[in-house]
This record gives sequence, C-alpha cells and structure tokens, in this order.
Amino acid sequence: MYECEDAVRMAMEFTGLEEGIVRSVLEAQGRYLELAGTADCSQDEDHLRERDAMRHLLPENPADLDYYQEMAYLKLVTGLEEEVIDRVRDGELAYCKFLGIVDDPIGADDEPEEDDDEAGEGEEGVTIHEGHGDHWEAVVEDLSSFLKTHMDVRPGAESLRVCTPSPYPRWSTVISTAIPQSGSLETLRIDGEGSQGADLVTAFPVARDGAPHRLKIGQVHPWKVGCEAIVEASTTFGATLGYFDVGHLHPWNEVDEGDEVVVALAAFAYSLEPAPEQGFQVTQEETIRAMRSVELGVESDAITDLSPIEIRSNGMACLFPCKGGNPDEFEFQGPVESLDVLGAWDQTIYRMDITVMRDEEPFTIPIYAAQHVLPEGYRPKVGDYVRGRIWMQGAVEGLRYPIISGD
Repeated sequence: MYECEDAVRMAMEFTGLEEGIVRSVLEAQGRYLELAGTADCSQDEDHLRERDAMRHLLPENPADLDYYQEMAYLKLVTGLEEEVIDRVRDGELAYCKFLGIVDDPIGADDEPEEDDDEAGEGEEGVTIHEGHGDHWEAVVEDLSSFLKTHMDVRPGAESLRVCTPSPYPRWSTVISTAIPQSGSLETLRIDGEGSQGADLVTAFPVARDGAPHRLKIGQVHPWKVGCEAIVEASTTFGATLGYFDVGHLHPWNEVDEGDEVVVALAAFAYSLEPAPEQGFQVTQEETIRAMRSVELGVESDAITDLSPIEIRSNGMACLFPCKGGNPDEFEFQGPVESLDVLGAWDQTIYRMDITVMRDEEPFTIPIYAAQHVLPEGYRPKVGDYVRGRIWMQGAVEGLRYPIISGD
C-alpha cells in the first residue's frame, strides 16, 4: 500500500535531497493530478478557481498527461529546477516499483515492444502481479523503518552475486548484490547501470538454505524488465507448484520447459497459525471400498466393512495455489518438523522445516515466519500442525556465486 511518508523517505534516500524539497515536489505532483482529474479530491471553490487559473497547463483529457505541462506546473509551484524535480520523481518511482504498484518504473521511452500477450500476463494468459511489497510486509513489520535502514547504501564489491549484461535496454549492465542478515537470510538487491547513471531496480528477501527437490520445469514467466521471473514446475509425483526464481539473472541458469533439475525451495509466510482439528465422515460405499482396498492391499470387491471412515485434518500435509495469487503463492498445512529462531531485518523470524506434501517421501521445505504474521501470543514449536499462506522461492542447485558474465 502506498504511504506518503514512506515515499518521502525513500525519495530522500534515493536522491540525497532535503526533506522539504522532496515533500514540496511530491505534494505539488499530487495536487497536479487532482487538478488534471486523475486523482479523487473534493471539488470545492478553491479547487475550481485554481483549476481555471492553471487551465493552460492541464490536459484536455485526464488520460493524456503531458510531461511538459506537468513539469511547467511543478516548476511554477515549487520554484525548483527541472533536474531536481526529475530526481525526486525518480525516487518516488523507485518506491512505487518497490511496492509493485507501477508497471514500468523506468520510463516508457526505453520499454521494449510488447508481444501479443497483454501487459502483466505471462505464457498462456497467466496473470503475474509484479513487485515485492507483499513479500517485504511478510518479513518487515515497519516498512518505512526498513527503507531507511536497509536501502540507503548500495553494497560494495564484496557483496557481489551476479554482474551480467542487462536484459532491459535502459541499462548496459545489471548487478545483484547481497545484504546479509542472520543465518541463510539476505536481502538481494538488483541495480541497473547505464549511460544515464545507476538505478535501483528491485530488492527482495531471500533464504539461501532451501530444501533440494527434483522438479520438471514448465512455463517460465519473466517480469517486465527481465531481471526477475516466476517458474512453474511439477514434482516427481505429479504435484504442480511455482516458485520465484532468485537465480534468474545467473548466466548459467538456463532451463527449458521439460528439463528436470534439482531446485532448492524455501518460503516466507504471509500468515501462519495453528491448524484447527477438523473432521468429516466418508459414507459413500464406493469410496469406502476404494479407500479400504488401498489400505488393505486387496481388491475392492473383497471389502466387507462398509462402516463410515472418519477423516481428521490434524496430521494432513497439503499445498494449494492461492486463489487469485501468483503461481508462486500457496496455502498450506503441515507439521513443524524442526524449529529455529533468528533475528533478521530487525525482526524475530521463526525458521521451520514443514512437511507440505507427502508421497513415498515427505516433501519438506523451510518456511520463515516473522513474529508479526503469527497470532498474538502464539509461538510455534516442533510437532505443531500449522497452516497459512506462503511465497515460494527457489534456485537451481549448483549455481556458483559471485559470477561476472563470461566466467
């Protein structure tokens, strides 16, 4: 969710300008959008009077904002130079990109031509919601504090993960660097460098201790600027899942549909709570025969006990796609197999190995849950059956870091 104060703070960090300058530009920009008719506001007498006075700087159609008209208004109202105003607006765009609430944070002039897919849709019409606002809110309780303390300084060469040619025309090179936290947790930051300078492209939380699972790769859905992607895949026993590919930029990370690879999977919880014990009865004779025949290893015709079967949810392990979410978002239930408590991003984080599916072997992954996503007073422990919503991420095993393209 867009917060004015957070936008001011990030624009200050992004530009190095004083708060008064940043605030004046963002407030004037908001007022211009109100006058242009693209933002809701009260149509009082002062508004109508100002709109009439600034009519020559407003678009005829609110959907057709003109950069030069808007800049003329901002220069008039703030008394600042165009270069300063543009720096502040770039800072706010970085904040919007961080929250995932703008499609193109860089600028339409550099945008590659669209293919036949609609914007925001991947292969076969799969809708992808880009951005990491929800992911950061899963691990950081106070987003504004995070922005101030974790994104103000770009990491040095010692933190390099990947340096590779840019997939997006604005930059010649993109560089990912890691800001270590506790244990295997880190912030992965991606910056683009080009003739126009450096831009913060994105940043997201990463768990580097994912559990290895063999997957068959399905569709790969790159994000708009090509630096991130979501991968759809399936397990060896046929279950489908998706993951955010934290190694997407790695030059060795070349997987094609149908490839079978080992992927290290981990997840961050949007919510996590004890799973209530629920039950239901199976009463249909055909289903009872089928279930008992599997249990006893005999033909269904040999089953004579047709009494109802009681099913209890306590002990179940399951993983389902979130309705309306990205392919890498799931609802789950399963037992806590192990537990550790860490401090990361100035938060208390619980690391739990949780079995989320079962076949011949349990399908277990580490799930990280910050204290603020748990019910008040709840502390998970080994043996608890829990449920919740998670963001799944993964990386093909065997990728070497750091790497510079051409290694």
